Amino acid sequence: MRIPLCVLAGITALAISGPAQTGGASFSGRLFYSGTVVTGAPYSAERIVEHARPAAGGTLLTSGSQHETVYRDSQGRTRVERPLLPGPDAPPHAPIIVEIRDSVAHVGYVLDTQHKIAHRVALEFARAAGPRSSRVPPQAQESSEDLGQQLIEGVAAQGRRVTHIWPAGKVVSESWFSPEIQEVVLSRLTDPRLGGTTVKLIHITVGQPDPSLFLPPPDYTIVNETGPFQIEWTAAEH
Repeated sequence: MRIPLCVLAGITALAISGPAQTGGASFSGRLFYSGTVVTGAPYSAERIVEHARPAAGGTLLTSGSQHETVYRDSQGRTRVERPLLPGPDAPPHAPIIVEIRDSVAHVGYVLDTQHKIAHRVALEFARAAGPRSSRVPPQAQESSEDLGQQLIEGVAAQGRRVTHIWPAGKVVSESWFSPEIQEVVLSRLTDPRLGGTTVKLIHITVGQPDPSLFLPPPDYTIVNETGPFQIEWTAAEH
């Protein structure tokens, strides 16, 4: 049995097979650091991405979610922990994949937590993206609303709502940005044609994470990768 899964950052292909639940993930051999490196705003949190699809009567039904644990230190180094196999069909004992982006040493690591291997890869700083194709028709009318400030998960955040209206409906995007941790802590996008997406940070801790989180554990074998590589796993049935 092969199950197609959504593409993750750095992952180019992913599949599981067989009664013993074995599989592998193919990585591109590079990690990207998009945008500007944020320094002086350390924090850790859980990030939840929820997707909803449109249903009868204009309602939205949750169609899936992804959970990650994120860390950033005062030097701008980041760590993201996510399931290797996201989604409702993922085996319960599938391993966790860890991505470390060290903006100081200009190197990235992908940690194979099952076999204790740290794949060291090139860290590339992505250029600022150009204009992105919009969901909003060009004839839509735009309005913007300042939502003021409120406390979200223990940090102060400034909110803004942007609405695009056209004859067939409207697209509403809302975001809450925290100056303290320099992150959007809550965002919502609702489109009657495509559904909605919510991204939120929960259990936010402001402050310096353990420095060891941004380095491979001492008992891991470091492998220098110069091209695509694969991480294989096996999860015994319980």
